Amino acid sequence: MTAKSWSRVAIPVSLSVLLLGCASDHYHYGVGRVALRGAKPASSVEPSSRQLWVTHGGDHLTLDRVEKVVQAPGRWIGKLLGREQLSDDEASILRDEGLLLASNYFLANGLTDIKVDVHAYSPKLQWTRLVANKEISPIWKYTGGTASWLRYALLPHRILHQNDFDPFTKTLSINSTRPLQVLYESAVAKEYFYHRDDIGVGNYAMLQYVPFAPLWHHGRVTQDVITYSDHHLDPGLDRQLYPLVWARLGSIAVSETLSVFSVVPSDSFLAPAMLRISGSLAGRLAGKEIANKKYREEKRQGIHQASALEAASSTASN
Repeated sequence: MTAKSWSRVAIPVSLSVLLLGCASDHYHYGVGRVALRGAKPASSVEPSSRQLWVTHGGDHLTLDRVEKVVQAPGRWIGKLLGREQLSDDEASILRDEGLLLASNYFLANGLTDIKVDVHAYSPKLQWTRLVANKEISPIWKYTGGTASWLRYALLPHRILHQNDFDPFTKTLSINSTRPLQVLYESAVAKEYFYHRDDIGVGNYAMLQYVPFAPLWHHGRVTQDVITYSDHHLDPGLDRQLYPLVWARLGSIAVSETLSVFSVVPSDSFLAPAMLRISGSLAGRLAGKEIANKKYREEKRQGIHQASALEAASSTASN
């Protein structure tokens, strides 16, 4: 690839990571312009009010066979890298952990009308939800919504192990074995509903087809989820989240740039894919460095606080 191709993506990736992916000092609970007051973690909410519409997928002979074939290369690569292979029970446990993260996030933000599908596949149910969604204009429901439904029906997220939020059906699909990816998609759902009262969820969903609109969208999602993690997640999960979300932001920055500026004709046909991978890697490295820096600062503050307490105890004893 030429230097010109690299320069076309280097600047947007750098700006997106530096400007869009920063945590805020205060977390905005809820989807209204005014934050929810007195919001609490879902663990402190009464069990009777901690209900979400959750659908668990069962065995599906055909899909299960296709899933094994599609996921075979990933398993082979994992074996070469020495990674432990997950059993079906272990994969199910990790999906349940993702469900727990999503449930806590939704309930903390007052989002209780979202459907959650765990390793499920049902085009008929999704179509029923699409038709029943009165928050989407019929124009967008039967254009963008139908296109989204066709992607779901023909390329099942279940066999691809992809998590996804569909604003047209208000459905979060959980299929991966990475709980933090589920948390990110939960923040994607919140961002759609944040625009419910201004331009509308349907209009905002169709806006994602405009170049660079997804970059702004995912920048806000990144800011929300990492700020949420600072307030609610254990430090270990917090450090894992930063590289994940910044890698996605870097990849999206490259994709949106390539949607407007094509690569140099002399470059290989693999250049766009290589640039997207490079954007993802750059974002991941940046996120990892920021997470480590944050960890070092918190550790330093903890040492200072411990020293201050020890000095105060010594003074009091004397």
